[in-house]
Amino acid sequence: MPAQALVAGDLAFTSFNADEDGWSLVTFVDLAPNTTPFFSDNEWTGRAFNTGESDDRWSSGAATIAADTVIRFSAVDVAGLGASVGSLTRETVSGSSNWGIANSNETI
Repeated sequence: MPAQALVAGDLAFTSFNADEDGWSLVTFVDLAPNTTPFFSDNEWTGRAFNTGESDDRWSSGAATIAADTVIRFSAVDVAGLGASVGSLTRETVSGSSNWGIANSNETI
Protein backbone atom coordinates (compact mmCIF):
# COMPACT_ATOMS: atom_id res chain seq x y z
CA MET A 1 0.00 0.00 0.00
CA PRO A 2 1.53 3.34 -0.98
CA ALA A 3 1.89 5.94 1.76
CA GLN A 4 -0.65 8.73 1.82
CA ALA A 5 -1.25 11.68 4.09
CA LEU A 6 -4.11 11.57 6.56
CA VAL A 7 -6.83 14.13 5.91
CA ALA A 8 -9.62 15.54 8.07
CA GLY A 9 -12.16 12.82 8.76
CA ASP A 10 -9.78 9.84 8.44
CA LEU A 11 -9.58 9.47 12.24
CA ALA A 12 -11.99 10.34 15.05
CA PHE A 13 -11.52 10.43 18.80
CA THR A 14 -13.85 7.99 20.55
CA SER A 15 -12.83 8.45 24.19
CA PHE A 16 -10.87 10.72 26.52
CA ASN A 17 -10.12 9.65 30.09
CA ALA A 18 -8.26 12.17 32.23
CA ASP A 19 -8.40 9.89 35.29
CA GLU A 20 -6.13 7.29 33.69
CA ASP A 21 -4.48 9.63 31.18
CA GLY A 22 -5.55 8.04 27.94
CA TRP A 23 -7.74 8.28 24.88
CA SER A 24 -8.84 6.20 21.91
CA LEU A 25 -9.57 6.82 18.27
CA VAL A 26 -11.05 4.96 15.33
CA THR A 27 -9.76 4.99 11.77
CA PHE A 28 -12.24 5.32 8.92
CA VAL A 29 -9.65 4.44 6.27
CA ASP A 30 -6.97 1.76 6.00
CA LEU A 31 -3.79 3.18 7.54
CA ALA A 32 -0.59 2.48 5.68
CA PRO A 33 2.25 0.81 7.58
CA ASN A 34 4.37 3.18 9.67
CA THR A 35 1.81 5.98 9.72
CA THR A 36 3.02 8.52 12.32
CA PRO A 37 0.52 11.08 13.61
CA PHE A 38 1.53 13.41 16.43
CA PHE A 39 -0.62 14.33 19.45
CA SER A 40 -0.30 17.33 21.74
CA ASP A 41 -2.29 18.49 24.75
CA ASN A 42 -1.36 22.15 24.34
CA GLU A 43 -4.57 24.21 24.38
CA TRP A 44 -5.79 26.86 21.95
CA THR A 45 -5.64 30.30 23.59
CA GLY A 46 -7.69 32.14 20.98
CA ARG A 47 -4.60 33.28 19.11
CA ALA A 48 -2.23 30.31 19.20
CA PHE A 49 -1.56 27.05 21.01
CA ASN A 50 0.07 27.36 24.42
CA THR A 51 3.31 25.52 25.13
CA GLY A 52 4.83 23.46 27.90
CA GLU A 53 2.68 20.35 27.75
CA SER A 54 3.21 16.89 26.32
CA ASP A 55 3.78 15.97 22.70
CA ASP A 56 3.55 12.33 21.62
CA ARG A 57 4.20 10.45 18.38
CA TRP A 58 2.34 7.29 17.43
CA SER A 59 3.88 4.84 14.99
CA SER A 60 1.20 2.51 13.65
CA GLY A 61 3.65 -0.36 13.10
CA ALA A 62 4.69 -2.46 10.12
CA ALA A 63 1.24 -3.77 9.11
CA THR A 64 -1.69 -2.02 7.46
CA ILE A 65 -4.39 -1.14 9.99
CA ALA A 66 -7.86 -1.82 8.63
CA ALA A 67 -10.56 0.83 8.58
CA ASP A 68 -12.89 0.70 11.62
CA THR A 69 -10.06 -0.31 13.97
CA VAL A 70 -10.12 1.32 17.40
CA ILE A 71 -6.70 2.22 18.81
CA ARG A 72 -6.36 2.89 22.53
CA PHE A 73 -3.63 4.99 24.13
CA SER A 74 -3.04 4.76 27.87
CA ALA A 75 -0.77 5.85 30.72
CA VAL A 76 0.50 8.89 28.84
CA ASP A 77 1.44 10.47 32.16
CA VAL A 78 4.26 7.99 32.84
CA ALA A 79 7.37 6.92 30.99
CA GLY A 80 5.78 3.62 29.83
CA LEU A 81 3.26 5.02 27.34
CA GLY A 82 0.77 2.46 26.04
CA ALA A 83 -0.83 1.85 22.64
CA SER A 84 -3.05 -1.08 21.72
CA VAL A 85 -1.60 -1.05 18.20
CA GLY A 86 1.89 0.17 17.28
CA SER A 87 3.83 2.30 19.74
CA LEU A 88 3.47 5.70 21.36
CA THR A 89 6.61 7.67 22.20
CA ARG A 90 7.26 10.96 23.95
CA GLU A 91 8.39 13.84 21.81
CA THR A 92 10.36 16.53 23.62
CA VAL A 93 9.23 19.40 21.44
CA SER A 94 8.34 21.65 24.36
CA GLY A 95 10.92 20.29 26.79
CA SER A 96 8.18 19.81 29.35
CA SER A 97 7.65 16.98 31.80
CA ASN A 98 3.97 17.93 32.15
CA TRP A 99 2.82 14.62 30.66
CA GLY A 100 -0.52 14.13 32.37
CA ILE A 101 -4.00 14.98 31.17
CA ALA A 102 -5.81 17.28 33.59
CA ASN A 103 -9.43 16.76 34.65
CA SER A 104 -10.38 20.24 33.38
CA ASN A 105 -9.35 22.67 30.66
CA GLU A 106 -7.60 19.98 28.65
CA THR A 107 -7.45 18.94 25.00
CA ILE A 108 -5.66 16.47 22.72
